[in-house]
Amino acid sequence: MRKIGSNSSNKKLLFLVLSFFLLVNIASSGGHFDWVDGVEAFLVTESMVLKHSAMLYPDDPSIQKLHYAIGYLMPINKALQTGKPYDPNIRIGPIYLIRSLFLSAIAVPFYYAAIFFSVSPISFVAIFVNSLLISLISVIIFFFSLEIFRSKKIALILSLIFGVCSFVWPYHTTLWSQPLQALSAFAGTLSRCISIFHLPFITSPLFIYLSLYER
Repeated sequence: MRKIGSNSSNKKLLFLVLSFFLLVNIASSGGHFDWVDGVEAFLVTESMVLKHSAMLYPDDPSIQKLHYAIGYLMPINKALQTGKPYDPNIRIGPIYLIRSLFLSAIAVPFYYAAIFFSVSPISFVAIFVNSLLISLISVIIFFFSLEIFRSKKIALILSLIFGVCSFVWPYHTTLWSQPLQALSAFAGTLSRCISIFHLPFITSPLFIYLSLYER
């Protein structure tokens, strides 16, 4: 298959498409998390930054701000991990959650960026993390469609259908792991896009593996 345009023009097109979808997602994001899943993912990110640990700590500073029901949800997580009956009187201490750490780890640089810019980490992470992941998926669809149909118009339409006309769009105002799962699964197609930019090859099995274990 011949390459579409020059290497520099492809990189410029990549930047424009990514910027467009990122602006759309950021502008329409609510800047908040879903009640449980996203809150827990963010609190683990906060522990990674402030305590250098992947455990959830009862004294994390954002627990009260996010109204996390620590007295109810932490014993539930403990019961799920140990297989023992739920005990509401269990001593609340640092605990590993049953969720994957991948999304929380990805959010760490955004938390540091919020500290650097002196803005709320809660709003910053909520606005940017899944917005970026969804935008990256849209970029993959755009370039994959461009390779198949040789038409920028068709590629843009297909990426728009996915990015703003499908069930994935509402996820930009959450910290759920589904966009990351989708990105990991779609990333197998990146091998062709990466070859366009003469960047090191990334094998698709790695991303497929990550998509299966990002729960």
